Amino acid sequence: QLMAGYKMVQDFVRRFTAAGGKIHSGSDPNHVVPGYAVHAELEMLTEAGLSPLQAIQTVSINVAEAWGKEKDYGSVEKGKVADLVIIRGDPLRDITATQQVEKLFMEGKAMDISFHPDYKNPIPRPIPDRPE
Repeated sequence: QLMAGYKMVQDFVRRFTAAGGKIHSGSDPNHVVPGYAVHAELEMLTEAGLSPLQAIQTVSINVAEAWGKEKDYGSVEKGKVADLVIIRGDPLRDITATQQVEKLFMEGKAMDISFHPDYKNPIPRPIPDRPE
C-alpha cells in the first residue's frame, strides 16, 4: 500500500512538472536528520522522472522564486548572495554526487562542515514527540 502511494506521488510529480509546475524542496520537519533529507528528496525526485538539473532547481532557484528572493538568491550570478555548495562529482550525471560536499559557503563565508558528535538540531520542536 505504501509503494502504491509512492507511485501515485511520483506520477503526480511527473505530470505537475510536465505542465510547468515548480516543486520546492526542503527539510522543514524537525524529526529529519539535517541535510540528509534534502539529498534523499533529490534522489526521489529523479526517480519520479525529473532530470538532475530539475531536482537541483527544487532546492535553489525554485525556492528563491517562491519567496520572491530570486534577485539575490537561487543561482550563481554576479551580484547575488554567495551561498554555495561545492561538491565532488557531477550531480547532472548522478544526483547522489550532491552528498559529497567539499565546502559550504553562506553569504560568502566558509562554514564548518566537519562532523560534531554532540550536534543538536537548533530548531525547537513545536510539538513534543509523545504526550507528556
